[in-house]
Amino acid sequence: MPGKPIASRCSVVVTLLRQTDRQRGKSAALGLIVGNLIAGVAAGIAYNVILLGNTLPFFVTVCLAATLVFAGRIATAGNRAAIYVVALGTFVLLLGLSLSPLPGSTGEAFVSRILNVIFASAYATGALSLVERWQPPTPNAARTADAKKRGS
Repeated sequence: MPGKPIASRCSVVVTLLRQTDRQRGKSAALGLIVGNLIAGVAAGIAYNVILLGNTLPFFVTVCLAATLVFAGRIATAGNRAAIYVVALGTFVLLLGLSLSPLPGSTGEAFVSRILNVIFASAYATGALSLVERWQPPTPNAARTADAKKRGS
């Protein structure tokens, strides 16, 4: 699937660029990376457990249990719920790719996805840092800077 890594990178960059505040963009990038890490580890564990059972009811039980664990974390995580939403979606994607008859393993899909997210996050953060230097300061930012100078 040659278009898949490019689509993944584009979706990460668009998600980060939609953030109005640079700090929120950085935290969104970190959330994407952490969510993908959690999902990759969980998908690897689930894949190996499913291989041990090797029956359809066992597969359904493992998938249900993993989904309920993620859903529980989403419901109780508060501000960090978005990380677990990303993790659940990525978990389903990676587990599906690992169990499909396509060549490759969960480890390869996990490493590829993590690298795509990290590179896209670094690109978007760097691009925002460069563009921010050329933008004129907003009126609120100028007032805040003046107030800090007067207070010092």
